[in-house]
Amino acid sequence: MKKSLIVFTLGFVCSLFILYATDQPSQASNEKIHAIEKEISNLQQQKQELERELKIEYHEEINQEMQSQKDVVEYDWSGVSSSLKHAEVAEHKAKFYKAKIHAVDLIIEKLTDEKEFLLQKHKGS
Repeated sequence: MKKSLIVFTLGFVCSLFILYATDQPSQASNEKIHAIEKEISNLQQQKQELERELKIEYHEEINQEMQSQKDVVEYDWSGVSSSLKHAEVAEHKAKFYKAKIHAVDLIIEKLTDEKEFLLQKHKGS
């Protein structure tokens, strides 16, 4: 009787240890998933800020260029090259912000894929 109680207790303790050990990776996965979700949220906010800056910068440059062209038409054709420079600056800034936004999108996509992989792995275990 005493021997069977020891064997039963030992089996029960081993089962608890195994359950505890297998639960640890899922907790780590949950923490990693939470960290990924937080990073995705931060990146989406950064992307929105970049898009907002793009609109502001681009519209300011275009407005400057349009004002320059208006001034040229009203007064003198010598300022045409400076108004074209404003348009070029606007285009370069737009390309710069679009490249940054694309980079943020790629990072978000990578993190989303990693999160989905961890969720699938977590569901599979």
